[in-house]
Amino acid sequence: MKTKSTETTNQVNKEGHISSKLVIANFRKLNPKGLPTAVALSGGLDSVALLHCLSCLQRRVNIFACHFIHDMRSKEESMNDCKVAEEAAKKCGIPFLSRNIADYKDNPIYSKVKNGEQRARDLRYLALSEMIDEYLGDKNKKSFIATAHHADDQLETLIMRLCRGSGINGMVGIESSISFHENKTIIRPMLCITKEDAKNICLKNSLKWAEDHTNQDESYSRNRIRSQVIPLLKDIYPFASRNAVGLSDICSSAEINIKKQAKECVRSLHELKNRKKETYYAIQTHLLSSQDKVVFYEIVMHICKLFCNDGKKIGKIKKRMFDSLYDFLQETVSTRGRRKNFTWPIMKIEANSSQDVIFRKNYGEPFFDNRKNKTVKAVDGLQKSLEG
Repeated sequence: MKTKSTETTNQVNKEGHISSKLVIANFRKLNPKGLPTAVALSGGLDSVALLHCLSCLQRRVNIFACHFIHDMRSKEESMNDCKVAEEAAKKCGIPFLSRNIADYKDNPIYSKVKNGEQRARDLRYLALSEMIDEYLGDKNKKSFIATAHHADDQLETLIMRLCRGSGINGMVGIESSISFHENKTIIRPMLCITKEDAKNICLKNSLKWAEDHTNQDESYSRNRIRSQVIPLLKDIYPFASRNAVGLSDICSSAEINIKKQAKECVRSLHELKNRKKETYYAIQTHLLSSQDKVVFYEIVMHICKLFCNDGKKIGKIKKRMFDSLYDFLQETVSTRGRRKNFTWPIMKIEANSSQDVIFRKNYGEPFFDNRKNKTVKAVDGLQKSLEG
C-alpha cells in the first residue's frame, strides 16, 4: 500500500521530469543550432534547476556555468553561494567559471553607477561576457547566455508594470530572447515553467541550492508582490503565471507590428537645424494624425528618444500628455490654422493643424510664441499649452 509520502514523492518526480522536458524543448527552440551556452549560475534554486536541464544536452551542446560573486550580501553568504554553485556544476558534470566583483573596482561602472543593484547587474553581465570569451577562446564566436527567469517572474513583472502604468511595450515583460552583444544572445528557457516546477526538478534529482535571504526583504516592492500578491492570485487563478507568459507573447507580436508601422511613418520625419545649430524634427500633421493611437504613441516615443534615451526622464512623460497631443490633432485635422504648443519634460511640441508638427529639445527655458507673443514656462513633468 502506498503511503502519502510515497505518493507525494512520485508526484514530485513526475512533475520534475515533465518540467525538465519542457525546459529542454524550449531551449532547443531558442538555440536551434546548438551554439555554446553559458548558464548564469547564482547557486539559487532556479539557476540550479536550469543547469541540470541543460546538462542533459552537453553531448550535443557546449554547456558551461558562470558564477559572479557580488557584494550585495555578506562575504560569508556570497562565498557560500559560490561553493553551492560550484558543487552543482560538478554534480552535473559541467565546467565552472567564476569572477568576483572585487576584481572590477577599477572599472568605470563600479564608480559611476550609484544604484547597488544596477551596478551589480551591469558588472555581472560584463563578467559573464569575459568568462564566455575566456572559455571559448574566441571573442567573435557566437554564443548564448541562459538565465533562469521563470513564469512566476514574468507574472511579477507584468503586475508591477501594470500597476505603475505601462503600454504594450511594457507588457512584453521579460523577453525570451534578447541580443546582449554583437555575438551574444540572452535566452530564458525556463519561462515555460513556474518556480514550483523548478523546485520539483531539484528535488527529483537531489540537487542542493542556496537560499538568498534578501528575497524575503519586503522593503522591495517585487518581494512584497511575490510573498503577498502572487499566492492569493494563484489561489484564485492557478494558471496565472502561465497565462502571463501567454500575454507577454501576444504583446511581443503586437509590438513588432506596431514598430513596423511606426517605422514607415518615421521615414517621413525631417531633421532640421535652426540658427543656433540646434536640431529639431518635423512631420506632416495629417500623416501623424492619421495613425492608430498605439502607432502614434510609438512614433512620438521614437522622437523622444532622439532627444534623450534616459529611461527615468522618458518615464516622466505621462500617457495624458500623449492623449492631449493626439486628441488635439484628431479634433483639428479638418480645421486649418489652429495651433497649440506643448511643453514636455524632454521636448517641446508645436502642433499646427494645417502644416507640420515640430519637435524641439526642451532646454528648460520659456517657450516663446512669436506669432501670439505669449510665453509658456517649461515645468519638468508638467504639460502647459497655448490655445491657438
